[in-house]
Amino acid sequence: MFFKPATTYKVAPRRRLFMSDKVCLIDGGIISTVRIRFRNKPEPTCVPRVWWLSRHELTQEQSLAMIRLHGPVDVLHLTDFWAFSDDDFIQQIEYYSMGGDMVYVVAPIFLMEKASEYGLTFRTFCCSGGESVQLKCVYEYDRGLRKNILGAHKLR
Repeated sequence: MFFKPATTYKVAPRRRLFMSDKVCLIDGGIISTVRIRFRNKPEPTCVPRVWWLSRHELTQEQSLAMIRLHGPVDVLHLTDFWAFSDDDFIQQIEYYSMGGDMVYVVAPIFLMEKASEYGLTFRTFCCSGGESVQLKCVYEYDRGLRKNILGAHKLR
């Protein structure tokens, strides 16, 4: 597995995104794209687009989990992801879900549960705290349910 250099572009500050009859307010931030591929394999013609909504960079373990679940991917990383309310969080997850194959998010559990109850599907990484952060598992929130879809024992 290797990483190709990231393509970075800036989002206009306080941009309004319109979704049907709803208005979704997105704070300005930086979105970078990282290509995660297998080493010594031909470049795939079509790969999934995955959103990573977090101020943190992906770790090697998280990248490995993504490639195990999706194969080679293009990860679009939004570093300044922020929600002002439950409804705002739901609207943003809904918006980014339309622009990619899967959304991975870092957020408080109560927000993720509300978005899941609303009917959205997204994933999050469960990591241990402390000095050396290690991946415990990958949870998928889907229509009110939280499922452990990849345990760390499968990555080591």
